[in-house]
Amino acid sequence: MANRLQELRDALVQRNPAGITPLLELRIVEASLVTFRKQAIEASQQLQKSLFDINLLRGKPLDSPLELSHTELSFPGVPAMDSLLAGARMGNFEIMMRKVELEQQGFKLTLNENQRWPAVSVGPFIDQDQSAGRETIAGIGVSLPLPLWNRNAGNIEVAKARSKQAEVSLYLVQLKVEQSVMETYLSFQLHNKEMGMWQKDSIQKFREAADLGDRHYRLGALPIATYIELQREYIGALASILDVQTEALDSLLQLRVLTQMELGRSKPKTKSE
Repeated sequence: MANRLQELRDALVQRNPAGITPLLELRIVEASLVTFRKQAIEASQQLQKSLFDINLLRGKPLDSPLELSHTELSFPGVPAMDSLLAGARMGNFEIMMRKVELEQQGFKLTLNENQRWPAVSVGPFIDQDQSAGRETIAGIGVSLPLPLWNRNAGNIEVAKARSKQAEVSLYLVQLKVEQSVMETYLSFQLHNKEMGMWQKDSIQKFREAADLGDRHYRLGALPIATYIELQREYIGALASILDVQTEALDSLLQLRVLTQMELGRSKPKTKSE
């Protein structure tokens, strides 16, 4: 869009506009050009930052080029809320960690409870008395430490407290994950519903309208205000469409992470297409 306005501005300057109306139209185009150039700079910066982030994930040098093939996003229907919640309870990484922690605390509690009574050892013994005519005494001996009462009460109480803490932690994490699943599911449904209301060629129609307005303004058949508003609305509509698609895709990927379920992927076009 900035390039289009720059070309239009150059064409208007070459006409050497005379009169107040052509001069004001030129200034409107120049002012709009400044705005669109600023947006183009911000978009270029964001693109470069995204390229750096992707190269970091790929393990490539930051300035490595990246070629993206054209991808037609397809957003399949996701399972019902109950299925997503069940998948999160079974496969979510945070919940699984808390479950393992709870099991470990349970093992420690059981071990401490088994150690609350002193160890008793039983075994045979033989005693020979040389002074009493080589008398030999054989029997079974039992040995145990004193005292006989529970010697591990403190450790048991600590283990019980940690086990209860792990149980509460699991409960809280599960609530947090379920809330995230519900919020992300509703977000995806809203964005997916919005995309379902669009026409498949919406972007193409907006682009054609912008091109048509540009041609008619150059021919003098379109006021400058209508022309600028048309170009601005085209950029705004295009940004809104891409934002909705991005947010829907982000929600879909978040659901996959939260539930560890395959919920569909974007469908790339084949070479023939």
